[in-house]
Amino acid sequence: FFDQFLEDFYGHFGYSATDSPMTKEYVIGKVKLYFASRILANEELNNLVNTDLTLALGSIIFTFLYRLPHRLQHYFFRQLHILLVFVILGIGADNVFVFSDAWKEHAAVSARDPNKKNDEKNLADRIAFAWHHSMSAVFNTTLTTAVAFGASITSPIMPIMTLGYYGALLVICNYALLVSFTPCVFAVHETYNKWTTCPNVFGFCCKRKTTETSPVEPDAENPTSKDSSPSVNDDEHTSKILRKYILPTLSKKPVAVIGVLILVAWGVTNFFFAAQLSSPKETLKMFGDDHMVTLATNLASDGYAAGAGSDYATMKLSFGLSGINRDVEPYVDSWKPHEFYGVPVYDSSFDLTTADAQTFLRNICDELAEKKCTEEACQPYGTLVMPGDGTMSCFINDFYTWTGGVVYEGDEFLQKLEEFRAETTPSATEVGESTWKKSIGFVGGKLHFVIIEAQLTLKAGEADSIKEPVKDLLDAWVDAKVAAAPGGIIHTVPDEWSFLITTKSVLTGMFTGFAICFPVVFVVLLCATGNIRVSFMAVIAIIFVVGNVLGYCWMAGWSLGITESIAAIIVIGLAVDYVIHLGHMYLEAGVRENISERDLRWKYSMRMMGGTVVAGAITTLGAGLVMQFCQIQFFKQMSTLIIMTIVYSIIYAMIAFMGTLLLIGPEGDQGDIGKFMMALYRRIRGQAKVRTVQC
Repeated sequence: FFDQFLEDFYGHFGYSATDSPMTKEYVIGKVKLYFASRILANEELNNLVNTDLTLALGSIIFTFLYRLPHRLQHYFFRQLHILLVFVILGIGADNVFVFSDAWKEHAAVSARDPNKKNDEKNLADRIAFAWHHSMSAVFNTTLTTAVAFGASITSPIMPIMTLGYYGALLVICNYALLVSFTPCVFAVHETYNKWTTCPNVFGFCCKRKTTETSPVEPDAENPTSKDSSPSVNDDEHTSKILRKYILPTLSKKPVAVIGVLILVAWGVTNFFFAAQLSSPKETLKMFGDDHMVTLATNLASDGYAAGAGSDYATMKLSFGLSGINRDVEPYVDSWKPHEFYGVPVYDSSFDLTTADAQTFLRNICDELAEKKCTEEACQPYGTLVMPGDGTMSCFINDFYTWTGGVVYEGDEFLQKLEEFRAETTPSATEVGESTWKKSIGFVGGKLHFVIIEAQLTLKAGEADSIKEPVKDLLDAWVDAKVAAAPGGIIHTVPDEWSFLITTKSVLTGMFTGFAICFPVVFVVLLCATGNIRVSFMAVIAIIFVVGNVLGYCWMAGWSLGITESIAAIIVIGLAVDYVIHLGHMYLEAGVRENISERDLRWKYSMRMMGGTVVAGAITTLGAGLVMQFCQIQFFKQMSTLIIMTIVYSIIYAMIAFMGTLLLIGPEGDQGDIGKFMMALYRRIRGQAKVRTVQC
């Protein structure tokens, strides 16, 4: 019915469902028409989600063209999880770049050894070499990224919790495919598809190579050493730019000092900006400013001096209910909580049969109707409850009107109340139900609960920062009445509170995620590098990246809402990759080449891994940029945050982190936690006097 209605409605104005009709203008003569409804908004949201998901194909095409040997395919199951389709493409391509560089490094080394030929044994050696030299680095980034996503598992909000599960599983599955499937792809390509100019992807015939491997020319900067760190990056243009322009500039210590100081100052500034973030001043927008739902909602909210009754929040006060028991069959399914909420628990001390209890309820209604409110959300009325007739459904007042003011007590009161419940309807027209069945709770012939409803002056859908003071005011008033209440239980149940609590839970989850991620990242870095100095510098760089991204949120006029809170945790997982790769290669210079000087280690790390991290940043940026074309604002905002994360991550990794290593990075075994622990162990055991190990 609804689909047919929309087809007829849009057709009346000359539009069809395929023309994005919610972005068109609807004019009748000189009158411009705006329309919206909750059903229509939900239908439009689902349609846009399906449309935006097709943009993931753009991310796949971008990554495929940039990295031909490797293609990824992912599946999704909820709207929120679509975001991870874009993110994992960049992460996966980054990991493949690491393996590819190790693969090419072996080819460069083999080309300098005339005894090695491109036979099956050499191919097996090449696979083992690439696997050994890339898997540890990729494992470290996988673990930290999985932990960053997994931190969301602690969230009490089920969609956020599932996002954590899904993200962590995607990263782990990506690693599993990298260690198992990717080497096979490279081996097959090396054996059966070696071309001089192009891979046989589109069916064109290409000339086969006539030589096995071109010899590697000596490094122009160090012609006496053929074994000096060859650049083995996939993207030759990126590699040349790094060698000719970027590396010579960044390798100068004055440039490193200036770069580190500038980025530290900018980071501190953004930390100050991030501290200014507050709760959202408006609700989360799912549609663009020019979308029909947004235009109609804004017009209904701000275009009139007063809204309709349905535009305002409704509050409920319940007496006689002590809670909900969720530990009964069929039990609440955390994955499908809407199917069973639990059973109510009644307060055994609830008793409304006395005159005092009835008088208390009448006073509650009178006081609530006159309760003053000076908060912004209550203006221009100045009261907590909307003034006027029909804005409060108070059964006890209607009951006394029905009895003519006669007071009944005991069983007689219960009998009269049942008659009143069956024979009358509420006098309130703006709030409450059309009958008393849900307000006067007779269950099994016994009165278990009663409910009073009122329409607040707080508009529905207001931002958290506006409605939270109203909640605090109402809670304080209710707390003052609890002691004298029949049964001692009062619950405030405005629908607006649920989203407020959700937002607070997400924010709490963000800080919980920080508390989990940063220590785990430090431990992983320490285990990966075995060097406490490098690990500490890397964690500081990651903290600066997070601070810069949150600072950008403030500069962009955003608030610390759901989108920003989710992004803050994802930022850690994305930011850690580059510093891990560069820091790991900095220390590998001592293991592979026996290089101890920090400037030579810096050069080795940048030449061996600089192009890789830049290429990985480009693929992730490409995946994030595609999301800028999404129509749903949540995806566009997340796209901006991902882009800013990658930009800040690569800048702080290449300039701040590597600049710090160039200036004060460890030399020799400085900061080596293994040797330090061994020295400490020997001193404790008193076995031998050992030399001091610097940390």
